[in-house]
Amino acid sequence: MDLERLKVQACEHLWFLLRQEILADEAGIYWRKNGSRWKAFSAGGANIERWLNNQWVKIEEVFNQQQILKFQDISCGHLLICPLKIVSFQALILFHRQAEAFSSSELEAVKLLAGAIASFLSQFSGVEISSRFDSPDDPYLGELIIGESEVIKKLRRIINQIRSSDTPVLIVGESGTGKELVARAIHQVSPRNRSPFVVINCGAIPEHLLESELFGHVRGAFTGALRDKPGLVEEASGGTLFLDEIGDLAFPLQAKILRLIQEKEFRRVGDLKIRQSDVRFISATNRQLEEEIKLGRFREDLYYRLKIITLELPPLRERKEDLLILVNHFLKIFGPKFGKPQAFITPEALERLLDYDWPGNIRELQNEIQRALILCGPDGVIEEKDLSSKFFKSKETIAPRGENFFKARADFERRFLRTALARYNYNRTRTADSLGLSRQGLTKLLKKHALIDCKNSGTKK
Repeated sequence: MDLERLKVQACEHLWFLLRQEILADEAGIYWRKNGSRWKAFSAGGANIERWLNNQWVKIEEVFNQQQILKFQDISCGHLLICPLKIVSFQALILFHRQAEAFSSSELEAVKLLAGAIASFLSQFSGVEISSRFDSPDDPYLGELIIGESEVIKKLRRIINQIRSSDTPVLIVGESGTGKELVARAIHQVSPRNRSPFVVINCGAIPEHLLESELFGHVRGAFTGALRDKPGLVEEASGGTLFLDEIGDLAFPLQAKILRLIQEKEFRRVGDLKIRQSDVRFISATNRQLEEEIKLGRFREDLYYRLKIITLELPPLRERKEDLLILVNHFLKIFGPKFGKPQAFITPEALERLLDYDWPGNIRELQNEIQRALILCGPDGVIEEKDLSSKFFKSKETIAPRGENFFKARADFERRFLRTALARYNYNRTRTADSLGLSRQGLTKLLKKHALIDCKNSGTKK
């Protein structure tokens, strides 16, 4: 028996239980040693981590009093902070939400489980926690989720952190950003990977058929039900059920999914027998579920059950430093299929791809590479003439109404730098020369826009 792994899983499970009881916009377990900066080894939030590292006096007060503190901060909203009693380093649990204050019953729930979480964490040193809970990329994950931008590295780290947990995961992002791919990656690196990964598109099946498809039915339940039929929930037993486009799920079915997640129970259509479920839930949407809740189209309680861990996938236009890597990946996959195993894209054609905003994201890029491979010559060299006409349309720059000038300028600089870095394969010296900057000037801009680690380019002079 791997006792070390068991301790990690036990700690993750306790944290999962606590997250289920306390509905929050952001939550995390943070640690530090010798007065250093606070780090999250659960899925926290960047805004809260920044706040935490700017509130030294208030946090010291929490540890001096050794009691849970709940208060309202003007910039953050309502916070609940619980110090954990650990000798070798400092650790705390933090919950944050904007809408309402934390209740006394929620405070008691934190008290109940905080001690148990602390007892497991106290068995690890700060170094061990960093390696176990904030571990570097898993090489296998690097094969499943392609990219070297900082946001993709962070995504892989979070997946690595939750790999042994059954915590529900909500994946949000624009259409074509790879939500199903990320869901499959979570399943593949989890202990459930020998059991089925079952996908159901909540918007593709009519409401009257979806319940039967999910939960199954018994003979005679409706016209045409000639025999008992298990549903996808049973098919996914022991594995993962991926609910794609969860925002399209019919309102009456949302209550049944909520019960399934909470109680691990369900009934087939037309049956009185209660059955047990052993599946992990991963859901995805390109909708703003908070807006759907306001419009009365999505249950708030289901939303908070689904979003215990939320993964936000960036659009391709915001991670152009990964574009060359993705292009080469698709050339490697599709080149041999089209009889062009040595396929290559010219710098001029790549420039066109880098200058495009990719509204269809990675799916659009994949389709474009396949199209170009079909149209290019037998040698597999993709030139500008092999690309779609949309890459040659002139663009007019129009200031959007109500757009803040300084925010717009910062967004432009960020995109411009990402594109330039990708164009010169993250070589800072060449990038700086092409932009008319010194290497120090470029580094300063990269730090300003938090792009300094978008690629480990320290070795590329």
